[in-house]
Amino acid sequence: MPAETNTWDIIKTVIEIAVIPFGAWIVNNLRLALEELRTLRTVLIGVDGKNGMRSRLRRLERRVEHLTLQQAARHGEAHEPVDDEDD
Repeated sequence: MPAETNTWDIIKTVIEIAVIPFGAWIVNNLRLALEELRTLRTVLIGVDGKNGMRSRLRRLERRVEHLTLQQAARHGEAHEPVDDEDD
């Protein structure tokens, strides 16, 4: 019986040293990946459930258009505004 006891002690030690920390590492990395996916989803979809990135891009395009109009007005150039296209 001492050989069987020794074998089980070795298996128990291997599990304690290698398997449990590796399992904890996997769980931690999966948790971090899930948090990253939630963050990415919030950016792409938006907090309010609308298209976050598209909304931001539209706002940026409008800002650039307004700046272009202001620039043209300062320099006395004629500039026709571009119609907003809704997707």
